[in-house]
This record gives sequence, C-alpha cells and structure tokens, in this order.
Amino acid sequence: MNDGLIKVLLVEDTPRHARVVCNLLAKDAKISKDITVTKSVADTLSALKSAANHDVILLDLELEDSDGLDTLKKVIAADSGIPVVVITSMEDETLAIQAIGLGAQDYLIKGDFTSLQLSTRLHFALERYNLQADLKKYSSAANLLTKAFQQANDPIVITDADGNIEYANQAFSATTQYSLQEIIGKNPRLFKSGKHSAAFYKSLWDTIRAGDPWHGELINKKKSGELHEQELTISPIKDAGGEIAHFVAFLKDVTRQKQIELKLAKIEKEDAENRRELEKLRSEMESQKTVMMTGYSSVSAKMVGLSSLRERSPNLFDKLGDQYGELLDNYMEALAFRQEKPHDKITALADKIGDYTCGPRDVIDIHLEAVSRKCIDVHPARVRALTLEGRLLALELMGHLVDYYRRGGTIKPDYQQA
Repeated sequence: MNDGLIKVLLVEDTPRHARVVCNLLAKDAKISKDITVTKSVADTLSALKSAANHDVILLDLELEDSDGLDTLKKVIAADSGIPVVVITSMEDETLAIQAIGLGAQDYLIKGDFTSLQLSTRLHFALERYNLQADLKKYSSAANLLTKAFQQANDPIVITDADGNIEYANQAFSATTQYSLQEIIGKNPRLFKSGKHSAAFYKSLWDTIRAGDPWHGELINKKKSGELHEQELTISPIKDAGGEIAHFVAFLKDVTRQKQIELKLAKIEKEDAENRRELEKLRSEMESQKTVMMTGYSSVSAKMVGLSSLRERSPNLFDKLGDQYGELLDNYMEALAFRQEKPHDKITALADKIGDYTCGPRDVIDIHLEAVSRKCIDVHPARVRALTLEGRLLALELMGHLVDYYRRGGTIKPDYQQA
C-alpha cells in the first residue's frame, strides 16, 4: 500500500468499462486515485514485474490475448502475492466456482454492483487474502513444529494441567516401550519405578504447579519392567489468562551415561591402587638400597663413585631398562609356571650393569622404570604381582651385582654401549 491507500491494477481491454470501474473506485477514499490499467495478459505480467507496487488485481477474463479461465491461470501463475478479484461480463455460476477454486478471491458481474458494493467486496477480498496468507504461514510453522516434535531424538511428552498425557512423540514411545495409543490419556505414574519417595514427587509437583520449571533425574520403569535413568525437565504452559493449562516434559535417557561414569570411577580407583603399589615398591626398594649400601661398605664404595646412570647416560639407561623388562617377563613367567628361574640371564645382566659402574640405586631406577611401563592399563592383580614378585628379581640382581664387584669386574669406558 502507498500512504495507507489501496493501489489497484485493473486489467480491462474495453476503455468504456475501464472508465466505469475507475469512476466507481474513485468514490472510495481508501483507494488510491493512481489506478494502473492494462489491456492484455502480457502487459499485466510486465506491470507485475515493474517497480510499482499493487495491492489488488481486478481482472477481466476476456482480453485481446487471452480468454476465460486461461486468463486467470496465467495471472495466478505469476505468483505475485497479490489477491485477484474477477470482474467480467461472463455470467456463469460454474465458471465463478471454478475461478474461486483456481485462487480468485471474488467473482463480480459487470453492471451488477454499485460503488459501495465494489469497494466492500474489494476490501473483503483483501482481508480474506491476508487472513489466508497468515493461516498458511501459521500452518507452515505448526507443521514444522509438529515434525520437530515427532522426529526429535529425545522423548517429549505434553500433559494437561492434571498431568494426564495428551501428546507424546515417537521417541517417548520407543523409550517407554508403550505405543502412543496405550499412553494417551494416561498419567505418568504409569512409569513409576518405586525408587523415589512420596516426598520426591510432592516436591516436583509443588514446583511445577507454582509455575516454575523442574529439572532433575529420576528412575522410570519401561513396559518390560526394565528400569532406566532419565534426565527430566518439566515446564508449565500457561493460557492467555495466565493459568497453567499444560505441562511439557523433555527427557533424556542417561542410563548409558551412568554406566560409563561407574566404569570411569572403577578405572580411576584401580589407577589409584596402581599408583599406591608403585609408591610402596619405590619405598621398599629405597630401603633395600640402604641395606645394600651399609652391608657391603668396601664393595659399595666402588659402586657410588659416579652420578646415577639415568643422569649420565639416558640412552644407555633406556636400553638397560628394555633388557631388564624382558628379563622381568621371563622371571614372572618362571614363577607362574614353577619353572627354573633364568639365573644365567640375571647374572649376565648384572655383569653388564656392573660394567657401567652402576650401583643399587641404578638397579632400583631401572627396575621401577620397567615396572612403571608394564603397569600401564593393566589389571590391579597384575600390578600387585609385578610389585611384589618382581622386587625379588631386583634384590637377586643386586646380589649378583655385589658379587660382580667382589670379583673385581672391569669398567667399560664407553657408556653408550649396552
């Protein structure tokens, strides 16, 4: 509209008829005096594509380049978003019905209406068209919301003010194992698990009846009797008067999430146990180191003249750690199957460690490093076996190392060899 006035596009190829209609429209103060007149469908379509805005089309069906309902179809097909009112000399009730069916807002016979009647019918047509457009828009939004409601992955249920189920989506049906027909009209107490007290439900209802949303977790029961944990949000829906008319509940099954949390807690507990076992082993080995250092003073002096092997030769420390790890596997396997311990391998590794002027603290470091690597992502029972049984290997290796120094073992000058 232009300045609040209705702009009319009149499609009429007879000049006399066009003048009559324009004169009738001129008596309506709400209609713009600037009326656009076209004589053909081609000119009409061009006018619709122009920059000029029109609010309503008054269309004669008999034109120089088109006649009958084809004229209406061509104008409607332009999809201009403008309501069309047919004004024609073709007095045919069937034709009028067909025209309305094709999208015309009204059908008027030339010479049968006054200025007031024309204006009234034109205003009614505009109002009806706008209402239809709004209805279409709201229907589209309603359809979208309905699809979103039904296709949502998480369960959604709507109840009346008393809590009786009015609507539920497919996800809610799948979760509860009840069909929609079985739950519509029923109260959610149908899903009670018996795991919550009366005070729990009273608090929930007191909250939502006061007009506030409620959020929390609860355990419900499926049709099969299986229990499942759900995260639930319930919100009141109020009517125009501010009274609670419905409740909408959004649910999310958290049973799997709770199971994962329990597993993570168990893993964290086992990990803490592993760390405690390793610290206990480290403390015990440090005590053994003190015993070794004080029990063999003459030999120990040869073994403590240098800094730790980890500091002076990290690469050599890692290589000896790998070899010790293999020996530890052999040692644990021999204990498990009650076989002869690998004494030769223990002696050979002790001599090799001695060749690099390593002492008890180096044996402890190598042992703890190897055990730490093998305790990653293993069962606590395996950790305990490695710490309790494995330390016997470290003690035995220390004994062989002392014997090595008593025999006057030689020192290798190149720390990078292993």
